[in-house]
Amino acid sequence: MKKLAVIIMLTCFVSCKKAEKTTLYSFVQVKYIENEDYVLIETTEGDWNRNTKIARLTATGYNNERFNLFLPHLTDTGYYPAPATANISYADGAKFVSYQFNNGFIYISYIDSLSVMGKFQVSLASDFNGNQNRVIVGNFGINFP
Repeated sequence: MKKLAVIIMLTCFVSCKKAEKTTLYSFVQVKYIENEDYVLIETTEGDWNRNTKIARLTATGYNNERFNLFLPHLTDTGYYPAPATANISYADGAKFVSYQFNNGFIYISYIDSLSVMGKFQVSLASDFNGNQNRVIVGNFGINFP
């Protein structure tokens, strides 16, 4: 009887083993162009919907930095056409809160049904703590949840 109970328990443990699962996640690396180190990001939320052709990414840093990326009408790799204030924003948590896109680029290096990856270099303006223009650079990956 004990042998039967052990065999049943072993069978249950073997058959109840969880299947391994790979989870894709979204990420961003962002910094001022003159800084050596990227901002330490605490949370990142991304969403890529191939059907609606919209990619979104929101990230928060440990020092209350905020980064937003919104890319509607995303269909292919290459330079995102005519980026604007609605597409990218950044706040450093202390002195800079962007309100205007001056110039720069968002480059899509990879796109498929599950993910979008790219890089950016943009000049943004802030009047939060006096008028400032800062160049923000970085990389990103947005994955289907």
